[in-house]
Amino acid sequence: QARFLAQAPRKSHALARRPSHGRMAAEFGDRLTGLLNASAVSTVLGVASRTGLLPFLTPEPSSPSQIAARSGLHRRYVEEILATLACGKIVELTRDSSSSAEKGAASEPLYSMAADCKAALDGMALYFEEMPLLVRCAFDEVVTDAKEGKGVPYSCYGPFGAWMGKLADEKHESQLVEKFIPALGEVWMQVPLLLKQLPKKPSGTVLQMSSSSSAMLQPSIRNRCLLIASI
Repeated sequence: QARFLAQAPRKSHALARRPSHGRMAAEFGDRLTGLLNASAVSTVLGVASRTGLLPFLTPEPSSPSQIAARSGLHRRYVEEILATLACGKIVELTRDSSSSAEKGAASEPLYSMAADCKAALDGMALYFEEMPLLVRCAFDEVVTDAKEGKGVPYSCYGPFGAWMGKLADEKHESQLVEKFIPALGEVWMQVPLLLKQLPKKPSGTVLQMSSSSSAMLQPSIRNRCLLIASI
């Protein structure tokens, strides 16, 4: 009996920590809301990447008018993109305390992005275009084929294939050119001689590469791949 009484408080404490069904439903609803908000921010990040806005985000605070002037985009859309990214805590929002506030007029908001955050975003920005492209290419087809049991034709994926090629080029430039090749050290000094020894056309004995993936690569990047393979 003493053992039972000693263990009873522990059991009741464990039961007290178990969330009720109402609490679980509320937490689940919060998760769904978070997913919905995150998907909106993700979509806008894809728009910011595709429009070329992201390179103009800097650690120095700038107004939508200033960023629009530098990027060549319309201020209205720049402001809406930046406002959404601020809600998603992608950019930082501040207020201008210039003379406009003294006149009683609302000051224009200023947006900035820390340098380390900008570096992280630069490495992932292109990926945020993926889901909007897939939705554009095949959303309706998937809904229809889920009922009919058919497959989505390859013809639907034209824009997505172009994006994959762009992603491949960017990955090769960032990984192969900026990181791997410099790590070769003195071997890289032999590039001119090695390039002369490469065949004019890609050969399967030098590098196994399918025609589709090879076509996606720029000639300069393809030559670098052949060079590394021959080394």
